[in-house]
Amino acid sequence: MESGNALITVVVIVLVGGLLVVFPMYMIANQNDKIAQNILATETTNLVNDIITTGEFTREKLDKYDQKISATGYAFDTEYTIMILDENPSKKEILANATKIGENVFIVVQKTQVDELLNNQQGKMLLKPGDRVNIRSTIKTSTLSMDLGSFLFGASSKDIKNMAAESSGVVTK
Repeated sequence: MESGNALITVVVIVLVGGLLVVFPMYMIANQNDKIAQNILATETTNLVNDIITTGEFTREKLDKYDQKISATGYAFDTEYTIMILDENPSKKEILANATKIGENVFIVVQKTQVDELLNNQQGKMLLKPGDRVNIRSTIKTSTLSMDLGSFLFGASSKDIKNMAAESSGVVTK
């Protein structure tokens, strides 16, 4: 009878000791993820704002952005899309004393095409007013907080919030 109580006591001590280590580690890792998410969102917005106000999409800006978000300690996958406003975006039609303007047409340029353009144009792509820029970065792997959250709370990978940021804008200059 005594050995049964001793075994239960040992198991409880091990479980409590484990929780005293794992739970605080989870809380610290979760706080680190929140800080990294904030940095990612801020830097993504800053990059898009810089591009739309200057009208320049450059390799240098992308490299600085990658450097800043990598400083969080995580690896990110960055996708970008540029929608170039067609040179002849609208046509006028006269209908009974009214002028009708057609819809704007955009040429969509994805990341691989943008990379090719940047390589062919000395790392610089000039944009014009009306062009649209979209940048999205997502984390490549799971973080310690995600792994511990899954372990502690039994959450599946679908239930765990992924670290990502997205920003879009229309070129003004």
